Amino acid sequence: MTRRSPSLLLRAFAAIALLMLLSVLTWQAVYLHFEREPRARQLAQWVVTSINTVRPALLNTTAETRLDLLFDLALAEDIRIYPADGSDPIKPLPQNPLIEALTDNIRLALGPKTRFAGAVDDTPGFWVSFFIAENDEYWLRLPMEHIVRQSERAWLGWAALSLCLALAAAWLLVAYLTRPLGRLALAAREVARGERKTHLDERGPDEIAQVAAAFNHMAQALQTMEDDRAMSLAGISHDLRTPLTRLRLEIEMSALPEETREAMALEIGEMDTLIGQFIDFARGVDDEAWEELDLPQLVENVAQTFSRRGAKVAISHTPKRLAKPIIGKPLGLYRAISNLVTNALLYAGREKPIEIAVEDAGEHVIIHVLDRGPGLSALAAESVKRPFIRGQAARSDTGGAGLGLAIVERIARWHGGGLSLEPRDGGGLDAQLKLAKALPDIPR
Repeated sequence: MTRRSPSLLLRAFAAIALLMLLSVLTWQAVYLHFEREPRARQLAQWVVTSINTVRPALLNTTAETRLDLLFDLALAEDIRIYPADGSDPIKPLPQNPLIEALTDNIRLALGPKTRFAGAVDDTPGFWVSFFIAENDEYWLRLPMEHIVRQSERAWLGWAALSLCLALAAAWLLVAYLTRPLGRLALAAREVARGERKTHLDERGPDEIAQVAAAFNHMAQALQTMEDDRAMSLAGISHDLRTPLTRLRLEIEMSALPEETREAMALEIGEMDTLIGQFIDFARGVDDEAWEELDLPQLVENVAQTFSRRGAKVAISHTPKRLAKPIIGKPLGLYRAISNLVTNALLYAGREKPIEIAVEDAGEHVIIHVLDRGPGLSALAAESVKRPFIRGQAARSDTGGAGLGLAIVERIARWHGGGLSLEPRDGGGLDAQLKLAKALPDIPR
């Protein structure tokens, strides 16, 4: 089974999304890099200025008035000063480039003995130590929100939201650009099945419109060629069958021996059959409408037709009705099943029974036409499905133009399936006509 690669839509969207994400991350890294150092210097200057403002005030106050001063600073400036104690439990500051740059700048201004903490006595904040005398150390505590701005986190949220919106817009844009390719693939499958009304909308961007116009021109040219071929073969059919009819009448009215007349009539009948095969191969089932089919009943009709002609054709292992009717062209399928039965009768002989079975195989329905003839090799089974190829190497030479199985293969492809010729257990051939249960992309 061939592994399917991701669609163009997913590939293009993934590439655009990756480029956008890399662009945002790069921009963020550049912004933080160039914003970090100026902000660290500004914050360090603010902290050092606060300490330099507090230190003289502490030095010029008595122990009785110092507490009132610290209380006034806390109320007015949201700056809290605490006496330092060597036994105070300390938690380190969080590590990030901004904090590292800030502490370096503060230590450079206040001296190497400056200490920093993220929490003292389980009280969080930005803690900086300073001295007002040789052994008289104090802590300056600032709210961490003054250091790490909440706006940065909000900015990250808005950046994520804008990225999501940009990705959604990119998905819509890529889907808009790739949707015509999907319609082109669908139209190509319809043309391959012989649909006549396939036409792409030629509106849109110039490149898409040019591709659609070129496809429509190609489809029209193919249809014209098919129509010309069908008309030519129809004319040939008429021109050939008219003299054949006259020959048949002249033979019947001639005084030739009965045995000679019968041999000549058989030759004329063979010629008429060959002409009919050419016509069937050329015209296909283009003009027939798609409709819901009762496939078991269709198979029953084929079997009854051959039984009335004296052939031994039986139906086996076939349900009375499928759980879901299939969509198809009844005359085309009737012709395909009849060709398989005719082929089996030619090669297996009319004395050996031919069996027809219908199998429900998930998304497909398989019609089996089984015979007890000489069978085919794997190589011959593929070659006989091509036009004008007969399996003479594996089976007896029964004549014919070699178009019967080619017609069946074409009808099977129109119905979303195919034809396979498999060896049958116990000898013979199992001709399997596979049909899709639903063809949602076919206009009906």
